[in-house]
Amino acid sequence: MRFRYFPLQIEEETTARNSLITSVPLRGGALSTLLVIAWLVMMGGAVLAAQQCHAATESMAVAPTPRDSAAVAASNRRGNESRAPTALSDGASNRARQVDAVRTAMAVWPTLPDRAGPVLRVQAEPHCASQHTTELAHTSLYHGYTVSGAMFDRSDDRIVTWSHDNTARVWDAATGEAILPPFSHEKDVLGAAFNEAQSLILTWSQDDTARLWDASTGEAVLAPLRHTEKVWGATFNRAETRILTWSRDRTARVWDAATGEPVLPPLRHDSQVRGAMFNAEETLILTRSNDGTARLWDAETGAAALQPLRHEGRVNGAVFNDAETRILTWSSDRTVRLWDAASGEMVIPPLRHDDNVRSAVFNRDETRILTGSWDGTARLWDVGTGETVLPFLHHQREVRGAAFSADETRILTWSHDGTARLWDAATGRAILPPLRHEREVLGAAFNEAESLILTWSWDCTARVWSSRTGKPLLPPLVHDDIVRGATFNGDETRILTWSTDGTARLWDLTRARLPTDH
Repeated sequence: MRFRYFPLQIEEETTARNSLITSVPLRGGALSTLLVIAWLVMMGGAVLAAQQCHAATESMAVAPTPRDSAAVAASNRRGNESRAPTALSDGASNRARQVDAVRTAMAVWPTLPDRAGPVLRVQAEPHCASQHTTELAHTSLYHGYTVSGAMFDRSDDRIVTWSHDNTARVWDAATGEAILPPFSHEKDVLGAAFNEAQSLILTWSQDDTARLWDASTGEAVLAPLRHTEKVWGATFNRAETRILTWSRDRTARVWDAATGEPVLPPLRHDSQVRGAMFNAEETLILTRSNDGTARLWDAETGAAALQPLRHEGRVNGAVFNDAETRILTWSSDRTVRLWDAASGEMVIPPLRHDDNVRSAVFNRDETRILTGSWDGTARLWDVGTGETVLPFLHHQREVRGAAFSADETRILTWSHDGTARLWDAATGRAILPPLRHEREVLGAAFNEAESLILTWSWDCTARVWSSRTGKPLLPPLVHDDIVRGATFNGDETRILTWSTDGTARLWDLTRARLPTDH
């Protein structure tokens, strides 16, 4: 029998939708609670088997020092109440699931009015909404903690993964075996990328550095490229002579890829820089920040090339159009804005949603802009007039993203309402029934032929659907925690998924018997 894992919430969050809170007191005063929290954060958390809980309960002794029999009874009762969550903590350390440990540590701090000790509050809505099983063959690639991302190399022979266990790792895609020592940082690795020749791997981390590694030996090629706070991202220029990094320290920086020395002064914002890119000619650098601006810089001198492009909230994204005559930005201020890249002036009035705008993309001829927002809608806008050209594409909760099909006849959206949806781009009507998960859908993508739709979710599964019928074509691809991403390999014989459960998994589609008419 398995002990079923439930996510934890503190009392202030009990108004969340569909939540039911129960309370279990924990023993100890403030000092011991702080020690428990520190221990939990260090050791990690996990799903606990009922047998582990029982064994840990039997092994734990409570040693109160009461003054009378009533105090003895009360003390024993408090000790009994504390055993289950303490056993959970012990099981957590055995399974090394950091995210659960942090949730547990945060949850134990509040107290009930009539209780002296901290309280564990358990949300009845499960993290993995049901007990899924899968018949599909797969190989697991193990990290210690959350796997933040994964990718195939161009040949599909190697897989790179990166994790909150402070490492990036390279695996043989045929066997699932590690083929190099881990690329080690001092804190969570937030991303990794191959260079064009696939001979180098660039990583970036919460340890305030980006690092460059030899993809055949695993040796560091350069000294760490140091910021003063966590590095959110990094990229090569096209010739791979420069590395562009951006950071929570309010700067983007450009480094010589041969020496690791900075080649420009820091490109400074007034808050953390969340994205940066070269233009196609690499004469300009576009950055975006939580300070409410996107900024354009001269890539040779580091001087500002334009006045800041201002929003009234953090800038969630910024891109050039193909001709690089326009810059498209979207923001938590509920707007999307289109700017002249030469003058910095807005080309049309702001495109307004009713909440945070999370995605925006041009269509191919740049006459339309598709946006997705936490207001529960995706919207299609005419670039010439700034008006919507379709009825709003409605979900029941936040829309995390929206994308055109290759021929731009369909629009794919995904949402916190537990669905991905496919729409007619000419009429705005739903083409298929909703593609349903049991929790928030975190992403969705077509395969190359756009006959399949791959989705991944908070419900601990990735799923494959027919884009013609909307029917699932495979059993759910199951992890033990949130599936953070998924992708097909080049010939679409395998799917790579990665999860908060500390693994990436490689799923074999060659024996899946997909319907021929999907």
